[in-house]
Amino acid sequence: MKDLDGDAAFEEKQRRMPPAKYEDDEDVVTTKNSIDKAEGITGGKMEEPFDPLVQAKIAPTPKYHLADSDDEEEDTVETRRSVKYAEKYYKKRFFINKREKLDFEKGLADGSIDPSVATFEEGKDVSITANAAAEAQKESGKKAAAVAEAEKAAEAAKNPKETKAAAEKAEAAAEKAEALDLPPELDPAAAAAPAPALMQVKHADFNHQFADIN
Repeated sequence: MKDLDGDAAFEEKQRRMPPAKYEDDEDVVTTKNSIDKAEGITGGKMEEPFDPLVQAKIAPTPKYHLADSDDEEEDTVETRRSVKYAEKYYKKRFFINKREKLDFEKGLADGSIDPSVATFEEGKDVSITANAAAEAQKESGKKAAAVAEAEKAAEAAKNPKETKAAAEKAEAAAEKAEALDLPPELDPAAAAAPAPALMQVKHADFNHQFADIN
């Protein structure tokens, strides 16, 4: 080392440094001991959070959306009408959030909303951001869904035995899935051996991931 200087001395010093030793801190050790003790008491094994079956048990995150006419109740209808009365009285619009304000301004600019909204002359139940074409399409979808539901009910009335058998099969599958604490789509009775196929694919994925890491 004495014969070296500058970068050469620094590099040689780095090469001679002993490898760093890492140890779990006290909190990690305590947590691990607690898990080991709990597993010993219960006779079970703590599940890995990223196991496919464990992930499947997690309830999906709810999807929130801006309430529209489909979500209306008597209280919300009256509240909305009161807000609209105030808007007309003060000639000022009140918005739920920035997105609603931007939709309103865009609708005014391109003429996609009711023209009466621009002059505060709209009806008491007219949404200030409602797109006429979109509303018509929505109503058309509701009618189509109602027709499909009626056809389904009529078909069930024609074949009561088959309908009852299908309902009983679905109920049995749901009960077994609940007993296994699994969602219905992973119930082995719901399809032809879906669980082994699922695990085979997942193991292949994990092996591929480990191969990439190594």
